[in-house]
Amino acid sequence: VASAGGNVSIQNENLGGRMVSPYAGITTTISNSITDAIGATIGITGLNVSNSDIRIGDYLQVDDEVVRVKNTVSPGSSTITVYRGVLGTKATSHVVGSLIKRIKPFSTELRRHSIIRASGHTFEYVGFGPGNYSTAFPDKQDRSISADEELLAQSAKRGGGINFYTGMNDRGISYSGNKKLSTITGREEIFDTPVRTITGEDILSDPAINVITPIEGTFARSIKVEGGPDNKTTSEFNGPIIVNNKLTINSDKGLESNSLFLQGDTTVSRNYTVGISVPTLAGNPGNVIWKANPSQGGTWGYVYTTDNAWRAMSPISLERDSSVFTFDRLGIATNTPGLNLLQVGSGTSLFSVDDDGVGIGTTANEYKLNVQGNVNISGVVTATKFDGDGSLLTGVNVSAAGWTNITGSDPILYNTDLNEVGIGTLVPTGADVTIGAVGASGTSLFVNGEARFTGIITAKDVTIAGFTTITGDYAIENIGGQITAGIVTTTDLVIGTALTTTSNKIGIGTHTARTLLDVQGVLRTTALSENVDTSDIDISSGVGNYKVVLDLGNSSVFELTLDNNVDKFELINIPTDGGTFTIKLTQDTTGGRTVDIDDFNTNTPASIPVYWPGGVVPIMTSAASKTDIYSFKFFDGSSITTAGLYGVIGGQNFS
Repeated sequence: VASAGGNVSIQNENLGGRMVSPYAGITTTISNSITDAIGATIGITGLNVSNSDIRIGDYLQVDDEVVRVKNTVSPGSSTITVYRGVLGTKATSHVVGSLIKRIKPFSTELRRHSIIRASGHTFEYVGFGPGNYSTAFPDKQDRSISADEELLAQSAKRGGGINFYTGMNDRGISYSGNKKLSTITGREEIFDTPVRTITGEDILSDPAINVITPIEGTFARSIKVEGGPDNKTTSEFNGPIIVNNKLTINSDKGLESNSLFLQGDTTVSRNYTVGISVPTLAGNPGNVIWKANPSQGGTWGYVYTTDNAWRAMSPISLERDSSVFTFDRLGIATNTPGLNLLQVGSGTSLFSVDDDGVGIGTTANEYKLNVQGNVNISGVVTATKFDGDGSLLTGVNVSAAGWTNITGSDPILYNTDLNEVGIGTLVPTGADVTIGAVGASGTSLFVNGEARFTGIITAKDVTIAGFTTITGDYAIENIGGQITAGIVTTTDLVIGTALTTTSNKIGIGTHTARTLLDVQGVLRTTALSENVDTSDIDISSGVGNYKVVLDLGNSSVFELTLDNNVDKFELINIPTDGGTFTIKLTQDTTGGRTVDIDDFNTNTPASIPVYWPGGVVPIMTSAASKTDIYSFKFFDGSSITTAGLYGVIGGQNFS
């Protein structure tokens, strides 16, 4: 069973959403829209009404409306005539496709309960028997019965219903149904009043329980609420409560409230509450929000000030029994510490501590200690250096400080003992002069003009912004070093075993370059371009024949337009290793030129054998403007006259 949605109100019971009707076996949709609450004809989708067992008197439910079949259903018809809005439902409009189903309501009958009434009875001495002197007088009894036994002596219920009677017992207590009233004390009590509940419900936890609903009540002395047998029943006050005297709460659970408003002598009360985040909404000056989760070293709340802003308040100690606090910034005798971590006073009496250091009479201003004004120190001052010309230093023993007063224009000689001198360092490194401490950053030596070094210069890193001129012999040796240059011109260049240049040849992976570029190993490239020789080849006449000279030192791809017959090809600058070359031959517009593609020789001259697949020598295409392509491979250029060429046809009769 799935949950049903929708609200139930006096105007709309939401029959289709909240109620479950007894199903009678037919469910479909309506085929026509019902635009008002009057129309009595309904069309049914997908069914032949005469075969669907719909009969006169059947109940059908469309959305929240129940209708009843009015007339006998005609055979073969898909429409029915109905009574609208039956069984207390409201007739209304429905759209095409609304769900319709047959239901089977159960017949019910409402009757008034039976009443047996007796009046004018007086139940005297009901506590000592069934009542009305039916047993004995009090002096013949040996005990007092309970209140429940007293009520059972007056009335007993059997088989349900309600007992209602009036009467008075021997103590002057008047009974009227489930209410008894003491005519002596005026106390009224309700008993045995039925309270409607759901099976399994704990009535003591239900805040909506309401036994009686009086309009007002005035009590001369006091009100006492027992709170049920275990003091857990809740009493609820939905309106304001005014207490004109002291309010005492004896529970160890204290007083719980969302907020506490205290007015005191002010016109508007102040709000005191607990929050879990930094407040953002404005309030009244004096409003306080305690943090729900305070931490040590932090603050325990926020207060809204007359500056119309929330401010943190009340630091929390870092220890339980000691006042150990932390502050982000602290101002003493000032309310404007600004960015200073600590500020005492202001103006010439200022004492401040910030991220740079300590300032007296001023801020630190990037100094560890910055003093504005005169300083009197009666003890010893220890410093690594003094900044300034020292003209205001008085009482200084120059000789004891290791200095020599120099006067006149004669050359100045420092360190006459010829021992080590340190400038910017307390630890000279064994040289006559050591400038800068080990690991120091920045510039330790700055020279304007020319600097001369007549001996050896040893440097870790050298940065030269201008020209470098070396007139004598030099050697740069550093296995892990690096040289970055724009253009390098050299006769021979050797870089490890990876790159070598010598005799205008470059070798990669070899010290002895055998060609202009000699790669010893695998060559990887993303693209490769070859020179196509078209201008350096031509058909020249020889002794009784025409030949074409192919320079393999210039290119390996040749292109030639035939304007004459070719009787022979001559190869020059043949590499000593293996190689390939390709020839593109195109007939001119005349055509009919013959080519002996099987006749090759060196410039010695010496004949070069040519081998073809299957030993079949191709014949040049003779048609005008047609192109043939032939490729040749050799494996030993130094012995090509015996090793020969291996030819393949790249294609013929291209146009």
